[in-house]
Amino acid sequence: MIAFYTGIECESTELVPGDVVNISDSQFSILPADLFLLVGDAIVNESMLTGESVPVSKVPMKDDDLNRWQEERGENPKCFLYGGTRIVRIRGSFTQDGMGKPATALVTRTGELVH
Repeated sequence: MIAFYTGIECESTELVPGDVVNISDSQFSILPADLFLLVGDAIVNESMLTGESVPVSKVPMKDDDLNRWQEERGENPKCFLYGGTRIVRIRGSFTQDGMGKPATALVTRTGELVH
């Protein structure tokens, strides 16, 4: 199950590009789609893609990253979560007044995962 930013829950197989989802409370251990991290931070294991044995940190995308992706379909690996990679940790962020915001992401590509 994954929750849309609006609070609606659905199966990850129902995701489509353009969906904005709350990934803070998700129950999956492998990312179900390619996502741009919008809010929060993450640590993921990309060893199945890169061969790198050390998990990598992800930070929220900036406006420049979104513009580049819209024009060229180029990803900034610092804020891009690749489908099929293993989640080590995902957490939301806090505003200056101490209010918590859930980790959210923009779905960019979907497809069937092969295990």
